[in-house]
Amino acid sequence: MKKQPVQKREKKEYHGFAALIRDPQVIIAAILVLAALIAIFAPVGDREGITNLQFGLDLEGGSWIQLEFQADVVTVQTPVDINAVAQSMSKTLDCTVIPIDLGKVEVDKKFTEAELKSAAAAAGAVFIGCEPGVGSDTADSVKRILESKVNSLGTSDVKVNVLTNLNGVAQYVRVELAGVDMQEAQEIVGKQGLFEIRVQSVGDSTEHVLYGDSVISVQTPMMDPETGVWGVGFTLDDAGALALQQVCIETGATKNPAAHPINMYLDSEMVYSAPLSYELALSISKHPVNQLSASTGVGEEGKQKAQELEVHLRAGALPVEVEIAGSGSTSAALGDYFKIICVIAGIAALAAVAITVYLRYRVAAIVLPMVLTNVAEIVINLVFISKNF
Repeated sequence: MKKQPVQKREKKEYHGFAALIRDPQVIIAAILVLAALIAIFAPVGDREGITNLQFGLDLEGGSWIQLEFQADVVTVQTPVDINAVAQSMSKTLDCTVIPIDLGKVEVDKKFTEAELKSAAAAAGAVFIGCEPGVGSDTADSVKRILESKVNSLGTSDVKVNVLTNLNGVAQYVRVELAGVDMQEAQEIVGKQGLFEIRVQSVGDSTEHVLYGDSVISVQTPMMDPETGVWGVGFTLDDAGALALQQVCIETGATKNPAAHPINMYLDSEMVYSAPLSYELALSISKHPVNQLSASTGVGEEGKQKAQELEVHLRAGALPVEVEIAGSGSTSAALGDYFKIICVIAGIAALAAVAITVYLRYRVAAIVLPMVLTNVAEIVINLVFISKNF
């Protein structure tokens, strides 16, 4: 008796629409489109409108303001340390001058070229040239302050962009606020918060020390190379230093710092709290101290807290003066009109593609798949301008 050969099962072949929906590429595309639609239409937070799309100024309506830094970056050639040059120029010009490179310093006020050249010469350096703007550290600080300011006011869809030259000097910063008119935009950018320092007295009670107008300068966050601790240095005027000494002595903060921490508030919300160090408490008990430093911890977390504290200490005030160099706005009604125009343009573009393909190949069967492919690409790309991305 012979063994019957096993009959191979013929693979069923699909044609037309059945074959199309089983194609792996079509299945992947369908999954991506579905995920994109969920990202675009899924309710997120307190959104306005039926989608999560962020349209920007042209389609949403809003305002933009371009600010110009009233500062200069001076290039010098010097046989001495650039830090010494910066200190000397700071005393000569009576302003803040910080080194930003081996042969460059940033002057935080506007001066004539002759004044800058004279200050450089007095510092023992040779003046090479100057250009308006600030260094990268100051530009980053300005960006953080503006972002913190507008975000604290609940303004959504805000873009703060620093415009930097090829040589790394930033001359302008541009602030875009969707859904905000020009008057409100200028108020937001120019508004300062109420900064206050208080000392813990008894229980939950605190004693007022000073407001933000007593803070005359704030340094950029720095890390102690020996301890690795991040901190922000700041300077009080004489009245503020005297007020701090008096309140610390009255509350007992100089004798028992741990029980009487120094609290900092921005618009009545506590943003920092820490006791005086032993050395600082001893110094304040003897005389007013103008130069202070607030430690925020180590590592990336300490750095981030230091950057946030810098913003709070400035209470929204920028490290350099700025002037409005340009502004513009788009009304909400005009933005809605632009949205309609965009939709019409998109439909017209798809129709033009379909007609062109049909006229070229004269096969109607390939027109619909090509149009659907274009629609899928558009939907997937829209995810990149949604709040969920």
